[in-house]
Amino acid sequence: MTTAIAPFQHKRPDTLDQVFQLVGQLIIEDRNFIFSGGGTDVIALLKQQLGEPQTVISLSGLRSLKQIRMLASGRIQIGAMVSLASLITDANVRELVPTLAAAARKIASPQIRNQATIGGNVLVTNRCIYFNQSELNRESHAACFKADGDICHVVKSATREKLPLCQARFVSDTVPVLLLLDAELVFVLPEGERRVAVKDFFLPDGIYCKDIRRDEVLAFIEINTRRKKAIHYEKLTVRDTLDFASLGVAVGIETVDDGDGGETSILSVALTGVHTHPEFLEFRSTDFGSNAEMVDEGCRRATRNALTFQQDQFPRGYRKKMIEVYIRQGIRQLTGNLWI
Repeated sequence: MTTAIAPFQHKRPDTLDQVFQLVGQLIIEDRNFIFSGGGTDVIALLKQQLGEPQTVISLSGLRSLKQIRMLASGRIQIGAMVSLASLITDANVRELVPTLAAAARKIASPQIRNQATIGGNVLVTNRCIYFNQSELNRESHAACFKADGDICHVVKSATREKLPLCQARFVSDTVPVLLLLDAELVFVLPEGERRVAVKDFFLPDGIYCKDIRRDEVLAFIEINTRRKKAIHYEKLTVRDTLDFASLGVAVGIETVDDGDGGETSILSVALTGVHTHPEFLEFRSTDFGSNAEMVDEGCRRATRNALTFQQDQFPRGYRKKMIEVYIRQGIRQLTGNLWI
């Protein structure tokens, strides 16, 4: 069976002013539109007939969003249209935020990384084993909430009166690392600029999963490189390439001044692939008798909070167990056995 993509207009503006002029006109005309970065996510969804936009606005002509710059403030500014391949090889990224490059290297395949963008991975659509299928496959069962139906095939007891409505999984590989780096997203709107911390951007539902307006463009990702935090990222997949994360675990450790002449150790954990949004946890050694006790509690909390519903190739129990395995593995990579 051949799947045809519904016809749409393709626009490729060269400047943000042109983008907003086009968007304003489409809104006036009440036309449905979407933005496309590298197109790797958008085209996959269109092939599955998960959306029929009348206009696709490609942002690939915006050269200003394809740069990586060091700002006077000590922050590194990454344009949303920077390809994952360029991110991986950039000298400043490799030196200052190497785990971000390492996480990007775990995404898809070299061919896709040449096309896919960092902005696209931040905004990647949540995935569901029931919804993200061919139209023929979806017709074999009742329409779910995400398809304007009245059921969630993952959580049968879900109702429209209670969020989360949809349990489609968050699957970005770069966001867990960006969370631990306290990264900030910079959006551009017709009336100016909006900044939002990565930790405040994602919402707890598989349908309404991002705090974003339809007429704004993710322009930059900014990271404060003066904060020294060691980070490690591990990803569980069936295949080494192409697959979205069945589980992704980012672990961060740092030592800060406690304000009384001493030092405090901080453990940070971020998860992807197990919830409708990225999960973030942080622990301070001052709340525990030792770093080892802090690690034990971090493993317990991260495992307890993870909603590993059975919508993946790996059994849910196995994915839960691997959370602790990856946390401890990451800490060993960063500290040896000092914290274990």
